[in-house]
Amino acid sequence: MLFRIRLHPLSTIGGLPAPKLRQLVEQARQYSFDFLAWKKAFVLKKNWLAHTKSTCPRCKIAFSKGRLGNTPRRSFYCERCQKRYPPLAGVTES
Repeated sequence: MLFRIRLHPLSTIGGLPAPKLRQLVEQARQYSFDFLAWKKAFVLKKNWLAHTKSTCPRCKIAFSKGRLGNTPRRSFYCERCQKRYPPLAGVTES
């Protein structure tokens, strides 16, 4: 979902501008419906844009991979086309 809206997975919610935050919420909802439809049709893997891929389909460069956040879930992201929003000055997030 983050790849769809060109949002870096290490971006912080507090650092997102309002339009990008709205886009994130809208895309989370849409992706949930898409995910369920793909799962029911047994075509989930076919629709992955970034997960388990080695190359960014937009930039044609290697994806960065890592286990980000508090859980050990793998992340695949493009350092070039997914923008990272830093936290706002003076705001800490946990």
